[in-house]
Amino acid sequence: MAHLPTGPDGRLAGLADTLEQHRGFAEVVAALREGHGGSIGGTWGAACALAIAAVLRHRATTSTLVVVLPHAAEADAFVDDFALFSERPPLLLPASEDLGEDEVSPDDPVEAERLAAVKRLALPDADPPPLVVTSIQALLAPLVDPRAIEAGTRRLAVGGRVDPEELATWLATRGWQAADAIDTPGSFARRGGIIDLFAADWDRPVRMELDGDEIESLRTFDTVSQRSVAVLDAIDLTALAADAARTRHTQLADLLPRGSCVALVEPAACVEEATRFHQRLGDSAGLFPPDEVFAGLHRFPSLALGALAPSSLDAAATLAAESVERFTGVLDRVKDELETVGRDQEVWVVCPSEAEEKRLGELLADSAPARTGRLHFARGRLSGGFRLVPEKLVLVSSAELFAREEAGTRPARQRLSRAIDTFLDLHEGDYVVHVAHGIGRYRGLKLLEQHGRTEEFLEIEFAGGTKIFVPASCIELVQKYVGGAKLAPKLAKVGGGLWEKQKAAVERAVADMAADMLRLQATRASRPGIAFPADTPWQRQFEESFPYDETPDQLTAIEAIRADMEAPRPMDRLLCGDVGFGKTELAMRAAFKAAEAGAQVAVLVPTTVLCEQHCRTFTARFAEFPFVVRSLSRLTSTAEARETLEGLARKSVDIVIGTHRLAQSDIHFANLGLVVVDEEQRFGVDVKERLKALRASVDVLTMTATPIPRTLHMSLLGIRDISNLATPPVNRIPVETKVARQDPALIRHAIERELAREGQVFFVHNRIHDIHRVADRLKAIVPEASIGIAHGRLSETELEEVMVAFVRGRIDILLATTIVESGLDIPRANTIFIDEA
Repeated sequence: MAHLPTGPDGRLAGLADTLEQHRGFAEVVAALREGHGGSIGGTWGAACALAIAAVLRHRATTSTLVVVLPHAAEADAFVDDFALFSERPPLLLPASEDLGEDEVSPDDPVEAERLAAVKRLALPDADPPPLVVTSIQALLAPLVDPRAIEAGTRRLAVGGRVDPEELATWLATRGWQAADAIDTPGSFARRGGIIDLFAADWDRPVRMELDGDEIESLRTFDTVSQRSVAVLDAIDLTALAADAARTRHTQLADLLPRGSCVALVEPAACVEEATRFHQRLGDSAGLFPPDEVFAGLHRFPSLALGALAPSSLDAAATLAAESVERFTGVLDRVKDELETVGRDQEVWVVCPSEAEEKRLGELLADSAPARTGRLHFARGRLSGGFRLVPEKLVLVSSAELFAREEAGTRPARQRLSRAIDTFLDLHEGDYVVHVAHGIGRYRGLKLLEQHGRTEEFLEIEFAGGTKIFVPASCIELVQKYVGGAKLAPKLAKVGGGLWEKQKAAVERAVADMAADMLRLQATRASRPGIAFPADTPWQRQFEESFPYDETPDQLTAIEAIRADMEAPRPMDRLLCGDVGFGKTELAMRAAFKAAEAGAQVAVLVPTTVLCEQHCRTFTARFAEFPFVVRSLSRLTSTAEARETLEGLARKSVDIVIGTHRLAQSDIHFANLGLVVVDEEQRFGVDVKERLKALRASVDVLTMTATPIPRTLHMSLLGIRDISNLATPPVNRIPVETKVARQDPALIRHAIERELAREGQVFFVHNRIHDIHRVADRLKAIVPEASIGIAHGRLSETELEEVMVAFVRGRIDILLATTIVESGLDIPRANTIFIDEA
C-alpha cells in the first residue's frame, strides 16, 4: 500500500478496489446486482464514501445510485469525500431553504441546483447521473414537477430561429425582469440584435446574437468584464411559469430510472431526523410525510450503511475499519501522535491544496512515518479519518492533525454580480449637504424645462419646505450627508446665517485637529519604528494554510501591510471592510509576522464577546506554531489574568487579545511591536489617548466595518494609510430582507425553519420595559426553543453571560435590544427579526 497510486489531481485511485477482501463485501455487491438489499458496517468517517465508491466501481447497480444522509451538511461533506476516491462526479440534490414560500427567488442558488437536478434526472434527452447525493431534509421537500419544467423549457441552437419580441413577452409573462444589463438570474436584456439571458440553473449568463430572427452565436460571458467565457452550440432555456412553485408535488423516487438503488447512511438517524424535521415544520412548509418518502425509496433495492453494522435480513458486510484517535493539534505532539496512530502502517494525509501539502511535508519531515517512508499525501477534503486494518493504512486530514475544523465544504453555486460603484450613491430621502445652503433632504430627480431645453435636476428640500433644484451637471455642489450622530440632522434654512457660522466653526476645529494629527505624523516620521524582517518560510507556510482563496482586495492589502511593517517608520493603517470580507485573516498574518520576529502583539477589542471570538480564531489559526496566545477580559479568571500579565512582562506571551483592560497603565509589555485595534470608534477617550501615544512608537493596524467620518477623512487625506476590502469573497451569500406585518404563524415558520437547519435566531426588540412580555409571546409561539434575553439594564456580567451562551450555541433565540453586536461572528445565527422596525 505504500505505492497506492494517486491520479494527477491527487485522488486516491485504486483504494476502492481493496474492499473486495473485506468480509461480506462481494456478497453485498452480488445481492444489489440481483435487485436485493444489503448492509455495510464499519463505515467510520469518510469510509462511507469509500464504500459507495467501491459499490459503483464494481457496477453493483445498472442505473442511478442515490445516497441519503441524515443531515444536509453531511451530504456536502460526502461529496468532498467521494471525490477523493472516485473520478465520477456526483449530482448533489441540496436541501431547500425556502420551505413554505409561495414564491421562490430566481437568484436562489439552492433552488437552482434542485431545478438542475430534476432536469438531469427527468427530461427526455437527459443523461441520468450514476450517483445522486442528498439528505433526508432534501427529500421531504417537494421538487418541481418535470412536466412544468418541460413546458417551460425552450431549446436555443446556433442556426435556429427565434422571434425576439415573442421571446421577450414569453420571459416577461414568467416573471423575468427586463434590464439594461443583467447580473442576476431571472433577468434578460435586449440591445438590437443581442439578447442577454440568465436562467436560474445556469452558472453564467448567455449572450445570443441574432441576424434578423436567426441565431448566429451563443456564448457565456462574465457579468463584470462582459467578456466571453465559452462558445456554445445550443442550450436549454428554462423559465418556469409563475405558479410552478405552488404546484410542486414530485418526490425524488418518482424521478429515478429503472435499475436504480438507494443507500441510506445511518438509517435510524435518517428516520429520526425526518420525523423531527417534519414535526418542526409540518404541513406549513408543504413537506411530504416521512412514511411516504421512505415508502418511495424502498421501491428500489436498499443498501444500509453505518459505523456499527445495521441489522439486515439481506447480504451483510463489515468493513475492517476503525476510527482514528483525536490529535492535540500541537506540532511537537502531532509528530509523536502520528507515529502512535500509524504504528507499522502507511499514513496518508489528505490536504486541500498543493501549498498545504508542501507545508506539511516540511513540518513533518522529521516525524517517524516520514523517516521510514510511510508518510504520503493526497489531494482533497476528508470529513473524518479512518484506519483500514487489512491494508495497514491510516487516512487522516490535515485539519484533523491540527485539531481544526475543515474550512468550508462544497462551495455554493457562484453568482457573479457587478459591485456598487460608490458608497455615496444617492437615494430618495437621503440627507445631503449643499455647499452653499447646508443640510437638506434629497427628493429625487426631476425633469424641468429651462431655456427651451429639458434637463434633469436634483430636487433638495430644506427647512420650511423650501426647495432648490440643482442641475445634474452641477452635482459636485451636493454631497451625501455622513454624520456620527444617531439622530436625524436638522434641515438648514435657506438664506440664514447659521450655515456660514457652522462652516467657520468646523474650519477652526479641522485646523486644530489637522495640526494635532500632523504633529503626531511628524513624531512618527522622526522616530524609528520596528523594521520587521522580510517574510520567512514559516510566514509563507502560515499564509498558505489559509483554507480559502484571497480576494484581490485582500492581496493588495496584504502587500501594503507587509511593506508598512518592513519599513523603518511605525505603521498606522486603517483596514476597512464589511463583516466577512477577511479583515481578521489579514490581522492574523500581521500578528504572525510580528511574533515570529520576536515582538509581542496586542489585539484590542471593544467587547468581551468579541474578545472570546478572536481568541478562539487566533488560537485555532496559530495552533501549528509555537506561539502563546492569551486573552484578557472579565471572563478571564483572576489566576489566568495574573499569569497573562506576568507572561507579558516576561515575554512568555506572544499575542494577547483583550478589551479596554489592555489599555490600562498597569499593563507592561516586554517588547510590544504591533497593536491591532478592532472598531476603534467604540472605545472611550482614555483608550484613544493611550492609542494615540502608541502610534508614535509601534505599528498599529485598525480594523473597522463602519469608520467614523473623522477617521475615514484622515485616511483619505493621507494622515493615516488606508486599505479597503470592497470585494466580497466568492460565494458569500447576500443578505435577504423582508418587511411583513407581525404574524405569529410567520414568526413560528421562520424560527422553525432556522432551528430545523440547526441555526440560531436574533430577535431585536428595542423597548426594555416590555421585553419580557415579548419573551413570553415567543415562548408561546415556539415553546421548544430556548430563549436568552439581553438588554441595557442587565449588569455587564449578566449581559456577557447571555451573549457568550449565544455565541457558544447554548441558546436558540437571543431576544435583545440594539445592544446586540452587529459584527458578531456567529456562524449558526442566520435569521434576524427586527420587531417594529
